[in-house]
Amino acid sequence: MAAIQADSLSPIVDLADHPPQYINPDAPVLSSLMLYIVRVPGSQDLFLTTLHPLQSTVTAEDVNACLYYIHVEPVVNTSSISPSTLSPPLPRPPSHRRWSSQSITRSRHPSRSPARPIPTMTIVRRDPATGAQWNVARISSPSNAEEDMQRILVDIMTAGYQQFVEPTVDPDELVSIGFRREMWMEGAGFWSRVKNIGHKRGRSTSTSSDPREKESAAATPVGEKMKKRGYVFDALWSPGKGEERGRCGFKDEAGGKFLKCKYYPPTRSSKSSLLSVLEFKPPSTTVLSAAPGREAPEVITSSKSKLGMLVCHSDGLYMMDLLVAANMAVFWKRWESWALERSALGGR
Repeated sequence: MAAIQADSLSPIVDLADHPPQYINPDAPVLSSLMLYIVRVPGSQDLFLTTLHPLQSTVTAEDVNACLYYIHVEPVVNTSSISPSTLSPPLPRPPSHRRWSSQSITRSRHPSRSPARPIPTMTIVRRDPATGAQWNVARISSPSNAEEDMQRILVDIMTAGYQQFVEPTVDPDELVSIGFRREMWMEGAGFWSRVKNIGHKRGRSTSTSSDPREKESAAATPVGEKMKKRGYVFDALWSPGKGEERGRCGFKDEAGGKFLKCKYYPPTRSSKSSLLSVLEFKPPSTTVLSAAPGREAPEVITSSKSKLGMLVCHSDGLYMMDLLVAANMAVFWKRWESWALERSALGGR
């Protein structure tokens, strides 16, 4: 499949800025968008690009041509580092020199507990044709409590998503309203999902104030039963005004090599649709030792620049910022599990 050139991404950027409010069955079928997932050597940052990356080198030009940049805040030991060091600067492209990921030092690291919250990540969307960029999403963990380790919060800052925010009855909370989706592992405990979701801040979340609706949301997607546990979240839109939202769910394929995200409509009469396919390139190198002040070994440790691919299909492009954020969250969790397994085995 030929790479999509930067000047042809402008319509996709415009669609990401203005997602449709409802599903339109007559909407044109868009060509799938293939994005390579590439690591920034020397950091845990990632970027998504339509250009095929080189085997082990990344240049500033590669970063400038990306569609999305994912800045990962390091997991730090707050007891040994002052609060002023906990907020790193905004992500910047690497300096104009060629990087070689082979130069990263590696060493063994003792095993760690698999119960770890996802780090905070900022997703920046860029328009390669103009160089403009915007912070469009934030991925975070609700808390460090053990019952929250598998839950993921996705906040979308794109202005076009404000139309999906549920109104609040408290005028004092107007400034804190934002679009939010919670991702949880299908089959996880009910109360571990609904605890501290964000109702206190008046945000749009994937749960409801009605217990019966919460129980319904915890059920397997209607119309197509999911055989394996996977992350799920409420879809961006409903089939029409006043109708229930559908559900988006991730499912392993080909023994875990691929992860498909599908949209499940709220009624049995409609079929699910494929939103995206995430392909992994599993790590094959030693786990890095933890940097000073870190609580755990770094997750992204592959010596190769290309870590996988994300293919966004037509329906997924109509909710691209949310879909990319959700995919990068589960991408990170999968790589984290590999890093922990390799660390437990001595890093080889």
